[in-house]
Amino acid sequence: MDFRTELHINQNISADFPQITHKTPILSVGSCFADMIGAKLSFYKFKIISNPFGIIFNPISINKLLKLSLEDNLEENIDNDFHNNFIKNQENNWYHYDFHSDLYGNIKEELYQKIKEQIKKTQDFFRRDLSENRPKTLILTFGTAFVYLNNQHNEVVANCHKIPQKNFTKKMLSVDEIVADFDEIYPQLSAQNTQIILTVSPVRHIKDTLVLNSVSKSILRVAAHILSEKYEKVYYFPSFELMNDDLRDYRFYKTDMLHPSTQAEDYIWQKFVQACMNAPTQAIMQVWENLHKNISHKNQKGFSNNISQEKSEKYNQFLQKTLFELENLAQTLAEEIDLREEIEKLRKRIK
Repeated sequence: MDFRTELHINQNISADFPQITHKTPILSVGSCFADMIGAKLSFYKFKIISNPFGIIFNPISINKLLKLSLEDNLEENIDNDFHNNFIKNQENNWYHYDFHSDLYGNIKEELYQKIKEQIKKTQDFFRRDLSENRPKTLILTFGTAFVYLNNQHNEVVANCHKIPQKNFTKKMLSVDEIVADFDEIYPQLSAQNTQIILTVSPVRHIKDTLVLNSVSKSILRVAAHILSEKYEKVYYFPSFELMNDDLRDYRFYKTDMLHPSTQAEDYIWQKFVQACMNAPTQAIMQVWENLHKNISHKNQKGFSNNISQEKSEKYNQFLQKTLFELENLAQTLAEEIDLREEIEKLRKRIK
């Protein structure tokens, strides 16, 4: 008997869905769900930049930052509105309305330099491997259709940074607004040989009430559908449906009943791997996962006086065998993954 409706990726995603390998440069941008995908990709040694601007929830702010990162000369393309969006909060720290509060400075110039570094990092991502015609993958996670307009400049902000509510006007984006804004940036993304995976975050925003959260997610989902149908290099990954239709149970949420649990995240990740990674790539991931378990394994009694010489020697042999396998993997996949840090740490642990 089946007590749920499983979402089978192979039946719901077209055969031409972009395949990610360890040679694929990846950029993950958007809500906190983008952080989860980014962390998983980083663990498995993919070339990933995850949320360089911090967590960004709405599509307009995401696109604005991508536009900046696609410009050739940052200084020439930063307008007055960008500089007007620097603000100092009650704690006397400097923030910027277009970036998450993780990016802040004690003085304005310090924050400006941090922002330029993050934009430069993203610029380098889009410019890399163009001569080799190697496709890049951009993972965009839309979190909410609600936005806040700065009343002074009538511009959408990514974060209000605890500035009083009276300084902003809240509104809900329409499907047409989201699609039109993406239309402006897509030619540049396509020119950089970028394939885009769109997803809607399954994290619920109850601050907007459950009813309006449903409306917000519906708008994002329709916009994502239109964009994936409209553009050849835009694909939709159903993380929202995996959480709400496949798993569909409060036991798959964290204690806040808003965020997917670790088990749910692992399930959605497995579906992502099925959709985006071929058998050879998955094999590399499995080898690395096994090696990582060995690297993380510690002799429970360490090398203390209470442990016998025999057990100490066996543990040392175990580490040496792991190091051999790690070095062999690093040599075999020198172009795909970088294991120098792990090799160096393991060498230091060997007695």
